[in-house]
Amino acid sequence: LVALMGMFGIGTAHPAQAVTPQSASWSASLSASTHTPKITITGVEAGGLMELSATLLDHDGHPLFGAEVGFLFSTTEFGTPARLVPLGSATTDKTGIARLTLGGDVGHLYQPTAKGPQEFVATYTAAGAQPVTSSTIVNVTAARSAYHPAPAKPLAGVGNVLVLALFAIVAAIWLTLIAQIWRVRRVCRGVQQASAS
Repeated sequence: LVALMGMFGIGTAHPAQAVTPQSASWSASLSASTHTPKITITGVEAGGLMELSATLLDHDGHPLFGAEVGFLFSTTEFGTPARLVPLGSATTDKTGIARLTLGGDVGHLYQPTAKGPQEFVATYTAAGAQPVTSSTIVNVTAARSAYHPAPAKPLAGVGNVLVLALFAIVAAIWLTLIAQIWRVRRVCRGVQQASAS
């Protein structure tokens, strides 16, 4: 047991060595940070559709071709803090630009549901690296409500006719009762006048 503890004690670094960064790992992290790609996102509303485009450049400023860029939407619809909702992804072209049109095709049907400033995010993750993100605020002027009422039922009009028919029947019963009461009172007055004379 003492020999085992001695082996572990020799293998561990002294506190002074543990505080000092190791040159190999420090240079690796520095090179990784300098080789981080850069991404920027822009958005514009055109014809009621939201057009998002993200520009992806490598650490030297050259466009990255064929990279998968994810687009997200920041919303507080599900509570705070704001959550990111995936909208879809697009591949960069030769100029390093990935374009996504919301509502433009079957795969990207989402359209903003509220007017005003909305935040959109683009993200890219290289192999073995941390994701890089960029966000932009777009002033939405053509929002579409997320609520779509159910189509009318085939017999929906019958209910309206039934209400009118019931109202007419109740009204006819009340009119008949009023007419009968009026006739009975008239007959009673005739009998009282005849007996008085």
